[in-house]
This record gives sequence, structure tokens and C-alpha cells, in this order.
Amino acid sequence: MRTTSILLAVLLLAGCQMVLVSQPSAAPMPTFLGTVKGSDGKVLSIESDDGNTMQFTCTRKTEFLDGKKRIKATDLQPGEYVSVEAKLAPDRSMDAVVVHREKRPDA
Repeated sequence: MRTTSILLAVLLLAGCQMVLVSQPSAAPMPTFLGTVKGSDGKVLSIESDDGNTMQFTCTRKTEFLDGKKRIKATDLQPGEYVSVEAKLAPDRSMDAVVVHREKRPDA
């Protein structure tokens, strides 16, 4: 009887973990603003307003947008202002999820 109770508890716990893992994260992704320093199609480098340079890995899933219009990664030129929604990759680098071409706030 005790073995059955333990087995049932383990199965319930495993089921709860599967449900938790399958739920999408409700937390918003961090967004970074800056000026494009360069892009080779795989890595996008931007300089933030406070002078820090950040690099983002671009994957085949990365979306590039100008307003609601999709653009290519190669459409972004150095000096353009962008926002980058990013997520932490398993190797602790940042993966660009969505890159938006933006109007410079001082323009």
C-alpha cells in the first residue's frame, strides 16, 4: 500500500513538472536600444546610448522589422537606430528574437 502511494505521488509530481515545462513564459523579453555598429548576418553589434557595445546572435528565427514590414538583416546599415528584443541563449550569449528599425528619439 505504501509503495502504491509513493508511486502515485511520483507520477503526480512528474505530471506537474511536464505541465510547468510546457507552459510558455509570461515574462517579457528584455529590449535593448542602440545604434547599429555592424552586422555580418550572424552577429548584430549595437552601441547603446550610454556607450556600451552589445552583440546579439541572429538565427534563422530572428525577425527584422521596419514598422510592421519585414525587412532583411542586410537592410540594416551602420548608424541606424534599432531596438532588439533578445533572450538568453544556453551558452549565456544573447539571441536576437526581433530587431526593429526605430526612429532616433532625438530626431
